Amino acid sequence: MLETQLTNAYNALKKGGLILYPTDTLWAIGCDATNYKAVKKLEEIKQRSSEKNGFLCLIDSMSRMEKYVGNIPDVAIDILKASSTPTTIIYQDGYEVAENVLSKSGSIAMRITKHVFCKSLIKLLKKPIVSTSANLSGEKPAITLNEISKTLISKVDYTVNIPSNCSGKASSIISIKDNLEIAIIRP
Repeated sequence: MLETQLTNAYNALKKGGLILYPTDTLWAIGCDATNYKAVKKLEEIKQRSSEKNGFLCLIDSMSRMEKYVGNIPDVAIDILKASSTPTTIIYQDGYEVAENVLSKSGSIAMRITKHVFCKSLIKLLKKPIVSTSANLSGEKPAITLNEISKTLISKVDYTVNIPSNCSGKASSIISIKDNLEIAIIRP
């Protein structure tokens, strides 16, 4: 069953589609982070304000993340090693992703996922995937598949249907500036 779900999600992403999938935190709606049109479609479906600043991306490993972040400061590595909960870091420069994934300043928010399905999907795709909560803007994020609105489900290309073990708590978000100044955005 897991292999079928993985293959179907991968095929949807490769075609520029959107998927609903469980992560280590919440259920998410996502797409290939390098596909501008897919990210644009995601913005429209989420009814996300153009004032919002970039998207969070999931990646499967530090080594793969280097392609999209460039220089990963030692302090980021230390934070990730010390963190016992999912932690997203905003790096000042993002590379080789769709421009609408980046913030207006060019920064990128990335999290190395520990979720088995997500890691497997990213490894297969060989690219980061956008991960934004599976809800319309302003609605409560979904912790289970049953909490996702039928309207949202009808607008995506594939919904992963596996048992989820989402924590129900959004990741911490930390920003690291070029001068290594650290700011906690969300504890």
